[in-house]
Amino acid sequence: MQHGQNASIDATRHPAGQVDEHRADVVDDHPRRFCFFATLVLPYLEGALTEARHTFDVLGADGVVLLTNVDGVYVGSPDWDPLLELLDEHRAVVFVHPTALACPPAAGMWPIDGIR
Repeated sequence: MQHGQNASIDATRHPAGQVDEHRADVVDDHPRRFCFFATLVLPYLEGALTEARHTFDVLGADGVVLLTNVDGVYVGSPDWDPLLELLDEHRAVVFVHPTALACPPAAGMWPIDGIR
């Protein structure tokens, strides 16, 4: 699967949707043992919003996993405000997972990269 600017929305969204559907099936089979966080198709904001709505409203996701940055755009960027507003509306848990630094690494930057 290709990520980033070279990937198409469909090439990225299809596997993400399949993973979310599988996770929802596992939760349906074992609701007292599992919950799940959705996989979103960032940097494609419209696709991410569509997938988030589907996973919350249809699949019953408990939250989402976001990377600290996608193609150099960090979670707190105004570009992601519509997504963050949707997550807030659903009172979603957001797990922010570290990823590659968007800038050349400086000593000590890795641990604080997620708070940009």
